[in-house]
Amino acid sequence: LLPWFLANINEINEEAILGIMETFHSVLLQNSDIQVLEFAETLVAADWFSFSFGCLGNFSTAKMKQRVYLMLSSLVDILLKQKV
Repeated sequence: LLPWFLANINEINEEAILGIMETFHSVLLQNSDIQVLEFAETLVAADWFSFSFGCLGNFSTAKMKQRVYLMLSSLVDILLKQKV
């Protein structure tokens, strides 16, 4: 799903993007540390940061800003916890 999602961002409406991002965010919030870390690393390897800021450029609504910032903060939190 991730490669398709990232490749077809311009053809997907905002509500669908928000829904997919919410699903990815809920995966990041799961308790299985190893799988969550692998998923976080996959997102980073897939240029998730660039994608997220691209979403802010394409859809500058408050809902999109909130979803992007929450997801990015969770992603960074997971990655930093693993470095400690």
